[in-house]
Amino acid sequence: MKLFDAAAKMNGGEVQLEQLAAATGADPLLIIRIVQIYAGMGVFKEVRKHTFISTLLATTFVVGSPLTDAVTHIFVDLVVGFCNKLMNVSVNRTFHIGILSRLPEY
Repeated sequence: MKLFDAAAKMNGGEVQLEQLAAATGADPLLIIRIVQIYAGMGVFKEVRKHTFISTLLATTFVVGSPLTDAVTHIFVDLVVGFCNKLMNVSVNRTFHIGILSRLPEY
């Protein structure tokens, strides 16, 4: 969907729901639900109804950002560690490739 990329192209300014829906090609109802969840996490800030500003945290999810690669790397290490230690399942670092390759593009 590249929601964060679309928001980043607004140069940190206010972005309306309709703009994000048009930029991503996604249904506005889906966009508002996702953005409101992220607003609760501090990734976006709702300044008016259906109008948002992306925070600095949103830049960590932009495709090609070094921060995105770092977050992905840390997340994979956490999941592998969880599986290996807490679930007594032996998992290597490349197990996520099969899972991520099957995720649909929204």
